[in-house]
Amino acid sequence: MKMYRLTDSRTNFDGVIAVNSKVLEDMLKIVKKIEVWDLEFTPENVFELLEYSVNNIDRHDIEQIKARKGVLGPLSSALIKKIMFSPLLWRETSDMIVRNLNEKHIQLHFFDSSLQKAINARGWDGTWPKPDGDFLAVVESNLAGMKSDRYIDRDVNYRVQIWENHETGDYTLTGKITITMEHFGDYNVPVSGPYSGYIRVYLPYGTKVKNANVSIKEEASLKHTIIGTIIRLNPGDRQTIAYEVELPSSVFNGEDYHLDLIKQAGTIDDTYSVVIEAPQGVSIQSDDFETRENYAIWKKSLLRDKSFDFTLLPDKLGPRIAYTEIQSLSDILVVFNERMSTESLTDPLNITIEDLDITNPETHDTITVKDMSFDYRDLKLKVEGMTNQPDEFYKITIKSAYDIHGNPIQPVPKVITLVQRISN
Repeated sequence: MKMYRLTDSRTNFDGVIAVNSKVLEDMLKIVKKIEVWDLEFTPENVFELLEYSVNNIDRHDIEQIKARKGVLGPLSSALIKKIMFSPLLWRETSDMIVRNLNEKHIQLHFFDSSLQKAINARGWDGTWPKPDGDFLAVVESNLAGMKSDRYIDRDVNYRVQIWENHETGDYTLTGKITITMEHFGDYNVPVSGPYSGYIRVYLPYGTKVKNANVSIKEEASLKHTIIGTIIRLNPGDRQTIAYEVELPSSVFNGEDYHLDLIKQAGTIDDTYSVVIEAPQGVSIQSDDFETRENYAIWKKSLLRDKSFDFTLLPDKLGPRIAYTEIQSLSDILVVFNERMSTESLTDPLNITIEDLDITNPETHDTITVKDMSFDYRDLKLKVEGMTNQPDEFYKITIKSAYDIHGNPIQPVPKVITLVQRISN
């Protein structure tokens, strides 16, 4: 608005209403068709007919260049007039306007502070929410001058993993943003052709970029970490951009998680998916995500800005044994489904191993646990006394074991059976 006033200081105005071509198409869906300058505009042809009118000129004629977008004014006036004098269309038009305001195809800004405050409260001015937890906005600019971005299909995936450090009680959040873009248009100048764009990904301030599969530029901002990337697509091309990041500790307090997912104004039916993986053993409670144990999942077309929240519920289930293997006559591996307390798995006397004499009853092994080591979920046993008895069954008894939240393995003692199948 400041720039407009610099070029036309004599015109007084109260604010600005910004609309895009989808609003024009939606208005024509209501009135069906309208004639301007001997041209019949319909919802199906309005975009290409406007492009034809704007570009079918002598580009060396200054007057034609100045007037090339002149049809927009008469077209808009004709549409508004037809709707204003057709009361039966008012309800449908009102619903269409509200829908496009909500989906950011119409944006408003007025000088009246009370009016602007009401507009802001409804999210109709395009203002982003203040940083409060996690944040993701993918913003794309068309650099090539044609309208090829109309023919770009976008799929954005945001995956976050929450890691807990049980020695310090701190959490680390890592994220991966994957943006897949496909140019489904054709060579149809000036509407469609080779596409050049610049993508900015906005993340919480303090986010660190760990890896990227494309050249990037990190831009300065007081509120966000911004990753910039140039992308070029010819008709028929498909490209995937991926960034791996570490999010700042301020994003998660150990219990509650909040995410603001921002829709770019003017985009239509871009697909977004969000997957949050919490530590194994905990559960997630949320009205915004679909939850599956320690996973929070959402996938839809992003039609408007959306906020998500969830709460981690404490782990109250005991650990399970997920996998066992006799790796050699002196090595046995026991894998738990979650991280275990090392205090309960460092005493060799806590575990006994018995030959069940099922396959080879004539040979009985007396096995002792000589040493044991533990890494995250993997318990490695060093044993003596096991002989070569293919397909023989053994019983392991674990007298006690706890996960990192103090939940005991059940029942006590825990008995499991494994078979000697050693790969050569």
